[in-house]
Amino acid sequence: MSKKIICNIASLLILICISSALPSCTRNNGYIGPIFGRWVLKSIDTQNYPEIKYDTELFWAFQHNIISMTESFPNHESIATFGEFTLEDNTLTIDFCDPQRPINPAFGLPSQARLQVLQLGKGKLILEYNPTPDSSIVYTFHKW
Repeated sequence: MSKKIICNIASLLILICISSALPSCTRNNGYIGPIFGRWVLKSIDTQNYPEIKYDTELFWAFQHNIISMTESFPNHESIATFGEFTLEDNTLTIDFCDPQRPINPAFGLPSQARLQVLQLGKGKLILEYNPTPDSSIVYTFHKW
């Protein structure tokens, strides 16, 4: 066999190995819909509720039934905490029940919360949380 054929076969085998490993790493236990992946917070708007201010980059990430909330600081450090989530009928339920890994207070949410999904798709996620019947917090995320 010529060197060219051997190189082509070796390259093809390497590509097959790499491509077969990628989907299994990112989709732990299957497809969870368009919420999958990492989202960066673009804004928090409140109504009849105190303003929530933040000066760091805030992210949410979803995989399988796990939600990660990450706060990134200018010095390249970050703090991540993990909880569980479910998404059913435009209701996102989050649960950070482990007291060793509480919810990040920068988001202004309790450790267990139900948020209404106002938009999910085209790279945008908009959620509404109602701390009281007459107040709301709207979170706008973009796909990272």
